[in-house]
Amino acid sequence: MRHENALVEFKNSDLLSYSNATMDLKTFRECTIQMVNYVTDYFKIVKSIPVSHAVKPFYLREFLPEEAPLKPANFAQILEDFERKIIPGITHWQHPKFHGYFPSGNSHVSVLADFLSGLLGVQGFSWEASPSCTELELIVLDWLAKAMGLPEDFLFHADMSQGGGVIQNSSSEAILVCMLAARAQALKDLRIKFPEKDDGAHLIKLEASACVEKAAVICMVKLRKLESDSKCELQGHQLQKIISEDIMFGLIPFFVCATLGTMACASSDNLDSLGLVAKRQNLVWFHVDASYAGNALICPEFRTLLKGVDNVDSFNMNPYMWMNVTYDCACLWVKDRLNLQEGLVGDPLDIMHKHPDQAVDYRHWSISVSRRMRSLKIWFTLMYHGIEALQAHIRNHCKLAKYFEGLVKSDVRFEVTNDVRCGLVCFRMREQEQTTRELLDQCNSSGEIFMTPALVKGQYVIRFSVNAPYLTESDMDTSWSIILKYTDVAIAQQANRHTPPTRLLVRKESEEMTYPEGVYLATFPSRSFLKEKKRPLFIRRVHPYPGSPGGSYSGGRILACVGCRWSDDIMKVDGKGWEGPIRRRSDGDRKDLFSSLVPRWKEIHFCSRVLIISNKNNNCISHDFTYEHVKVDLIRAPTSIFNGDQE
Repeated sequence: MRHENALVEFKNSDLLSYSNATMDLKTFRECTIQMVNYVTDYFKIVKSIPVSHAVKPFYLREFLPEEAPLKPANFAQILEDFERKIIPGITHWQHPKFHGYFPSGNSHVSVLADFLSGLLGVQGFSWEASPSCTELELIVLDWLAKAMGLPEDFLFHADMSQGGGVIQNSSSEAILVCMLAARAQALKDLRIKFPEKDDGAHLIKLEASACVEKAAVICMVKLRKLESDSKCELQGHQLQKIISEDIMFGLIPFFVCATLGTMACASSDNLDSLGLVAKRQNLVWFHVDASYAGNALICPEFRTLLKGVDNVDSFNMNPYMWMNVTYDCACLWVKDRLNLQEGLVGDPLDIMHKHPDQAVDYRHWSISVSRRMRSLKIWFTLMYHGIEALQAHIRNHCKLAKYFEGLVKSDVRFEVTNDVRCGLVCFRMREQEQTTRELLDQCNSSGEIFMTPALVKGQYVIRFSVNAPYLTESDMDTSWSIILKYTDVAIAQQANRHTPPTRLLVRKESEEMTYPEGVYLATFPSRSFLKEKKRPLFIRRVHPYPGSPGGSYSGGRILACVGCRWSDDIMKVDGKGWEGPIRRRSDGDRKDLFSSLVPRWKEIHFCSRVLIISNKNNNCISHDFTYEHVKVDLIRAPTSIFNGDQE
């Protein structure tokens, strides 16, 4: 009743008579309706607009004034300016053709929860500042930990548990918090063992992957990057080798960071073997960064990734990546919350309260003192969707990734370079790094699709991440067709940039003819021509792809390949004898390119992307024609396909 009376009193007060520069409640309602309409319209039209921007750095300075306005503007005008000036510089992460980075969730219910969080304006640095903010966070993180199958040691409300969860701004901050705690714990133990030395006398070495570089810089500790195995997974014996070397040189390893779902290729480290090594080292804090793949742990079939988690000290996961929770929201769980707090505690009198021993003050669990009520959007999402719907969402993405993997493997020009277990497929053009780079550039510049690159074991690859909700196999087909379209463009662009025109000289009665890029067949009217050599030889240029429009390879003998994409290293000759057909190797299977070669053709020469198959005397088998590879021209030869025989 006290709250109801206060609300009535507020409604009747003069406080509602805001100045012209302040939005009153009536205007707020009207503007909210405008905003909701804009948001719903955006979800409807986002698939029909370019996924990526086409602006240059600092483009926005041309559209906005040098200083903030002195007079207020109409809300509708602000929204219009947003549409005209801000949207052109936006990369649309919710677009169905956005396949870069990782998913960025924004379910409608999570957007609404963020709206409420902004309304309340809670700054939950302590339990007293807003009890619901603190307690809801403790509860929903226990919910998530149970749904993911984490041990009870990571729960706050569990018997004999010293652990618990906390929401951080990002995984970077979660790792930084744990690294600070690990450093504080290591220094504390070292002071006990070596009381005569000051802190600066200790050289602390960090065993970690590249994802924690920023945290290491902030903590002012040395970073050691560990090499993973052929599957991009870190194993225990690799960690043990480096730790032994560091100890031998008097260094002190104190923090190991493993990963479930790396940014580059979504690979996952072996927690079981790594945990055993870390456990043998009393000073080592073992952290797991499961920002992406950790979401999949709500599906029981992914729990094999957790083998060895009992030896883990801390664990972070980003529900905004795969659980349809809006950014920012990074969840961190620790086994010993007291160890976490030791490196972060600060208690000024003005924010202390009368329940310090019973209540949780999250300012001791994070870098920042003040914090938003992020638990609302997790609670709303879990309540509205339920775990089963989130499981279905993740499984659908994984299924679509496998489907897309099949599309890539169906084209022998490409290869998949990662083990596709989650929603990420890494692929490249076979042995053609520059063309792969060109392909990604063409795709992203088109505005039709957006993907990102990665460097995996020294190889440049394209990352295709299944991101948007409600995607289907039809969406994968469309994305793949776009990639194929720009594959041909990329091949042509690379040829124009790096392959100079090559003249194929065919001499007939001292006449020289220059042929453009393509495949050239020596076409014989009859097989008896090989013996009789009485009939004329026809030179025919065909399309460079077997079985495609422009000509077939049957009925002819290859004369030369000029600047063709498959003429670099993909052409193979059967090693058992020169009489065998030329075949293409793809995924271990051989596929015929040509019907046969005459036994007299002995050699294959590669010269500036020109393939010449010749006989022993390096001459054409016809007495009427000879050919040779000569110097290149500076002007690009024409590339249009022509049909028919050319004498």
